[in-house]
Amino acid sequence: MARGKKEQKIDTLRHRSGLTVDIFFNPNTDGEYALSFTAKIGDQRFRNANAAQLKQEVYAYIEANLVMTWHPVIVVSEVAPFSPGRASFVGIEVHRVYLTNGADGRIRQLDWDDYDVADDAFGRRPDESIHSYRLSHSQQHWMGLGKVPDDLPYKTKSSDKETRILPYSEELYTGLVEIDAGIDRLKARLRTLLTNEQGWTKIASIGAQLCKLLPAPEEVANES
Repeated sequence: MARGKKEQKIDTLRHRSGLTVDIFFNPNTDGEYALSFTAKIGDQRFRNANAAQLKQEVYAYIEANLVMTWHPVIVVSEVAPFSPGRASFVGIEVHRVYLTNGADGRIRQLDWDDYDVADDAFGRRPDESIHSYRLSHSQQHWMGLGKVPDDLPYKTKSSDKETRILPYSEELYTGLVEIDAGIDRLKARLRTLLTNEQGWTKIASIGAQLCKLLPAPEEVANES
């Protein structure tokens, strides 16, 4: 064939990170190539007479050079009551996770314990990069956000249930975990106090103290 013909896009390789690479058919004869297929990532150009082999080369290159920035955050979600019409919630769920922006514009979430693992730990192969391992164990889809929020805290709301993304610190995470556990202890204690007259008296006393220690939200807003 005559040289100088324009390459034609024939396919798109989609990597699991969300990165996409266009595959082209090159109709031009050039040295060792009669006909060939090409692709390009940045300044790196790929060419092969076999389209399947070209895709394998491109995929392997992405795997070997993949670097994703993971952001540690704390996710606090309300545990909504079963009774409809109640505005209050009955507890919280606290998770620490890592988030990253995928190349496809969607957030990926990684469990905390999967962020930093040694070779062979939890199934990580010695020849597998830490970046590839993290990507393999992350989930694509997170709260419908297009990217990790630049400014934290960030709040979303669904079905009267609020979820907040907070910047991570060990002290904040530990405090939230203790509060979560404290709510469970308080509910268990309340069940016991409800069973007898002595408990009722204590409930009345505790309730009066809580009114002083924990003012209503509107009162707090007026003070600020």
